[in-house]
Amino acid sequence: MTRPRIERLPQHTYHETGGWDERRRHADGLSFWRDCMLHRADGYAVERGERREVWLYGIHIPAPDMPPSVTLEFTGMTKSGYLNWVDEHGLVRAQAHVNPRGALETRWYDGDGNPEAHWIGGYHVRVDYSHTEEKHDPEIRYFFQPSPEDRRVLHRIAGPAIEYPEKPRFSRWYEHAARVDGPYELLARATMHQAEQVRKLQQLRLEDDQQEFEYAAPAITEAEASRLRLTVVHQPDTELALDIAIFYTEPYIEALRLIDPDIPDPGIELMEPGADGFDMSAFEDLPDDD
Repeated sequence: MTRPRIERLPQHTYHETGGWDERRRHADGLSFWRDCMLHRADGYAVERGERREVWLYGIHIPAPDMPPSVTLEFTGMTKSGYLNWVDEHGLVRAQAHVNPRGALETRWYDGDGNPEAHWIGGYHVRVDYSHTEEKHDPEIRYFFQPSPEDRRVLHRIAGPAIEYPEKPRFSRWYEHAARVDGPYELLARATMHQAEQVRKLQQLRLEDDQQEFEYAAPAITEAEASRLRLTVVHQPDTELALDIAIFYTEPYIEALRLIDPDIPDPGIELMEPGADGFDMSAFEDLPDDD
């Protein structure tokens, strides 16, 4: 592995606009450092191949999430401390700053400069408390606030409004300030429902061992089913998605169909080998199984 070529500014001297004191030239690009921490205030601190990352004083600032049709470019931090991301037309579409509590607040804007709700989550403000002294665990909150004059209320579609990335079971879902059940709460409800179903089955067998019994998933609203679908769509290869498949089969299958539209509908009768329109010639020369 080739060592980067390091260019250091004189001691206690920092770049006028970038604020860095060390630039490293790697085989695939550049990185900028301040006091041994990744840092650059006027652009990307990491520009290596396809990696383009914003870092300030050793803290990684993730790029604001935008629709695939919008490409953002980080233009740096203003003198007033705001971080700006612009689109291909040079218009500010996302802006972040550190609030008085030390949390990073991010807002989204439309092409006319008006506050815009997140394209999936429906929130206007994302506040990351992860690097504040008062929070021991990473915590992110999402708020509905169409304008700075409006009162903030917890709100997020397709995810928890109070999010603990390292402890997702403790995350809480809110929609327009109303507490709602997220996937973990719905799974807990299903587990309790299943236990009650088992108890009823045991009672029926005591009364009549020939009695038929069929397990039924607990009833959920369309809004709750939508949360389950969105969870599977965004986290398809997780234990959480597998648990949803076990307890809430229909929302799970609907989510898979959103991921892959070619998955057949359960109501469609699959074509049997040899049926009209099914070409069996491809199997004619295959050896028989002995």
